[in-house]
Amino acid sequence: MMAVSATPPGKVAEVAPRTKEPSQHTARNALLAGLLLLGIGALVARGCSESFVVPHEMERYLRQGPQHGAALLQQELERSYPRGSGIGPFFAHLERLGFDCTAALTSGQGGTCRYRAWLDARRLAVILVRPAHDGVVLRGVAVEMMVEAP
Repeated sequence: MMAVSATPPGKVAEVAPRTKEPSQHTARNALLAGLLLLGIGALVARGCSESFVVPHEMERYLRQGPQHGAALLQQELERSYPRGSGIGPFFAHLERLGFDCTAALTSGQGGTCRYRAWLDARRLAVILVRPAHDGVVLRGVAVEMMVEAP
């Protein structure tokens, strides 16, 4: 099949002159792209700035307040991990909840597992879990919760 042209053979088709220079659009497009990237960067920065996000499981203890929240957490830990339970699953459970238990793994010392979460812009909740263990089995658990204004 052959393409049909409206221009007679041997003549060059006339091209309409451009009305605007491409450089005018380039500056505008660059400005719009920059604003778009700036907006995306601001959204990402805002999402990453909330470094202490309360895991869902811990919210109910924090809502109870320092005294009742600590007692509730201690009861649930003692029910789930009674004396004589292995310390591996106990520490794994605390770490899944967001606790830092690196210092508590020393045999015999017990140590402290620490959890921190911002309640609002001025109040920081700190939960301390002090497990007593011999390196293999759990001997007991003590839980303390406090609210600090750093």
